[in-house]
Amino acid sequence: MHNTHTAKTLHAAENISKLLTLPVPLTKHTHFFTCVITLASIVHLSHWASINISIDDEPLKQFIRLEIGALKILAGLWPCARKANQQVKKVAQEISSSRKLADLRSLGLISTDDDFMRSLGIEDVIDQGAHI
Repeated sequence: MHNTHTAKTLHAAENISKLLTLPVPLTKHTHFFTCVITLASIVHLSHWASINISIDDEPLKQFIRLEIGALKILAGLWPCARKANQQVKKVAQEISSSRKLADLRSLGLISTDDDFMRSLGIEDVIDQGAHI
């Protein structure tokens, strides 16, 4: 942990996420609960992006999955939840890709972004799209 504030912020975000597991329908909450879940997501995403790739990030990813799932449920009721869900998922995907790239680089499996794109088969998709 960087400091006391970081630790307390992470602890609060974890507690918010744990609220999502209580046996109360999420749809009973007001649209303001979307803000609370989104804030917890921002804390978790920020932490995930900043930790070393050698650290086990699975517990953190579980919280993020839970938050995305809750936002998806609320998206059926509240337009703001739909927008938040899309944004949280996009950031999570970007962080995941960045961490995978860093992991492959640390293992010496790739050396450039082009190598990474080739490993994902992206060129094939791009080439197919160019011919359409």
